[in-house]
Amino acid sequence: MLAASKGLAMLLGLPHLARLVALASVVTTSSGCFILPGYGDPEDSPPPVEGAIVQTGPRADWSLTVGGGPDKYVALADGATVEKVHGFQGGYHVWTSLLVEGDLPKYVGLELEVASATAVISRSSTVASGAHGPEGTTFANLYAYVDAGTTGPVVIRVTLYEMDGAKRWAKAEKSVVLR
Repeated sequence: MLAASKGLAMLLGLPHLARLVALASVVTTSSGCFILPGYGDPEDSPPPVEGAIVQTGPRADWSLTVGGGPDKYVALADGATVEKVHGFQGGYHVWTSLLVEGDLPKYVGLELEVASATAVISRSSTVASGAHGPEGTTFANLYAYVDAGTTGPVVIRVTLYEMDGAKRWAKAEKSVVLR
């Protein structure tokens, strides 16, 4: 499957995606989620280094707003109560979306992190292409993974970054309460 994905990425002219696929060995967490190396069990991965992956270039002039909603951007107030969703593979997630104002490349890297006051609960990374509309570019159907027992206040952090070229990046976060 990884070889086919790498070949497709090369056919589409996305060498950065092909490199990512070639390096990826899919790992299954206890919650049934698939993640890339470096984003898994803290015992199997080194601790994250702030900015090591995405903050290699200049800060972009993009304006990011974190929202909710499974299939479109829905604005969320800071401190809003959101529901955990029990996914069909047995894990849990919070529907997350993103509204971006600014000139984006066609494909961007997107890193999504959920953290409590004391620890990072999950971190995932993907290649994404948003839907352009009158209010900006939206990214929907994003999964912010959480554990079954995670409740209370958490912060959802999103980092968007260019994978090629200037390597521009921008961050946003939203404080929510999980129910």
